[in-house]
Parts: sequence; C-alpha cells; structure tokens
Amino acid sequence: MDPRRLCALALCALLLFTMAVGCARKNNTASSEISSSSQEETGSSEVSSSEVSSSPESSALPAGGSSLSSPPSSGEDVVAVTIPADFFGSNLTLEQLMETARQLGMNNYRTNDDGSVTFYMTESMRQTVTDTFADALRMYAAGLAGNDAWPAVTKCELNDSLDQVTLYVDEELYSPQREDTIAKALYIPLSLYRLFMEGSTEGFTLQCTVKAQADGHTLSMFTYPEE
Repeated sequence: MDPRRLCALALCALLLFTMAVGCARKNNTASSEISSSSQEETGSSEVSSSEVSSSPESSALPAGGSSLSSPPSSGEDVVAVTIPADFFGSNLTLEQLMETARQLGMNNYRTNDDGSVTFYMTESMRQTVTDTFADALRMYAAGLAGNDAWPAVTKCELNDSLDQVTLYVDEELYSPQREDTIAKALYIPLSLYRLFMEGSTEGFTLQCTVKAQADGHTLSMFTYPEE
C-alpha cells in the first residue's frame, strides 16, 4: 500500500476511534465535557444533510473561502462536499478534520459563516477519499472489540455497503441498555462517510444485529436511529 495512503488510513481510523470513545464517555458519565457552547454536540442521533455539487474549475474556491493550496488540476469537474457544523464538538474538532483532510490530499476548503466546512475536490479525489475512509471504518469497527468502553463486544463486522453491523457479544457482560451507545458510536462516523460518498445523510439508518459469541444465536435486532 502507498505510504501516504497508509498514513491517511491510520489517521482516519484514529479519528474515528477518538469520536467513538468520546461518545462512550458521554453516555457513561453523569456530566459531559463540551468544547464550546456555540457548537452542537457531535453525539446527536440526527446528522444534517450536506450538499454535493459539480462546478467548473473557475468556481472551485468561491470568494471569501480559505484554502491550503491551489485548486484541483484542470480537466475534471470540481465536487463540493459540505460538512455541517453539528459534526463539530467535543468528539470531533475542526483541527482534527483538517489534519485528516491534509493526509487524504483534500487541500482546498472553505469555512462558512454557519460553522460548516466545504471541501472542494475532483471526482477522482473523492473516490480515493471514500475508498480510504471505507477501509478505515472497517479497521475502526474491528477495533471496537475488547475496548474498555464496550467490554461485552467480542467482534464487530460491517457489511460491504456500510449500512449494517453485526455485533458478537459475551452474554454474561451484555446489557441491552448499552445498544444505543455503540450504535451511536458507529452511526456518527458512518454518517461522515455518507456525506463524502453520497452528499447527504438524509434517510440513512444503521441496521444492527447482536449475536451471542458462544453459539451465534441472535439476541437483538434494531435500527439506529429508530425510524
């Protein structure tokens, strides 16, 4: 694997893990630490939609925007992907997202008045970003097993389309009351992936199946968030 992509993959996985641990801590303590009263908490169960559009090269960086380098090379339409402000909070900071963006090669962006951030990239760059992100999500899901935040989970598997998850658990440690916690920890980063892949999280739900590690029988099936 290309060293740059490997670095980006590791950074994405670390970013997702940080978001997950933040979600777990919020749900396991009586009080939550929130980074700024002006930002909405990342752990909300609903995520706003974003807009994805194609535009000529000349509109890659609208007036007033901020960029890290020159616009994408000519020859391809430029795609705009907006990350809503409600993604940023105590679990995900703008600085963390910017560092991950740099590693992925997303060097053009605009910070908007409403607190959202719009990234500008070619279609081929977006494909590279989503492929790397998908690999990182699978690494992240696999890493949830045995984590102190969810001691009952022994294995976590995502399907190919990243909209279904199967959790294998130790029945002696398993608590149905914790289902929403781990579902949220998966739903938020998967929603971020959807923003880059499809341009919107509207209608996106995560289908969850919980199975006993010992014999594989199903303990629970649910949708997050509830429809």
